[in-house]
Amino acid sequence: MKIKIGFILLFFAFLLTSCSKEKQNHFNQYLDNFDVIETEKTIDDGENYTFETPSDWYLTMFEQRNNINFEHAYSKDNVNRFTVFKIKSDEDLNQLNETLIEDIKTQLSLVIGGLEILGHGETNFLKHPSYYYHTQDASGFNVVSFIMKSKQNDHYYRVIIEAEKEHLPTMLHCIKTFEILK
Repeated sequence: MKIKIGFILLFFAFLLTSCSKEKQNHFNQYLDNFDVIETEKTIDDGENYTFETPSDWYLTMFEQRNNINFEHAYSKDNVNRFTVFKIKSDEDLNQLNETLIEDIKTQLSLVIGGLEILGHGETNFLKHPSYYYHTQDASGFNVVSFIMKSKQNDHYYRVIIEAEKEHLPTMLHCIKTFEILK
């Protein structure tokens, strides 16, 4: 009887460990196949954050009323891109994530055909507690969105990757260097 109880407890411990590792490893499956490219450190104008971008990419910076800032790094063909928003909100991280998920679901309902949700939930992929949402369309184009708290009260970062399937590993490798400065 003790052996059965021990086996059952061990089995449930294994399941819990497997599930938590699966959640943490969602992006690690892509990192094994990234192309080594020349990158440069990008720091936004307000010195709020930094991350590596491919050295031949273009950068633009905008200030908006509702979002404190918005930065866009994109490839020469303007297909693959990083977008970073610094958002002011009275909601906590979980509430803001729920609001963004509802917005994403509304946007997804407008898209016709073949969009697949590859993963969503909590992650520490960017070295900060955050939530992510990862979709892919029928042609293999990926959109990955992260939301995390900044070091300032009531401010959050939303980091979005838009990438063709073959470029996603390299872009994930670059965005993994995302560092919150303030």
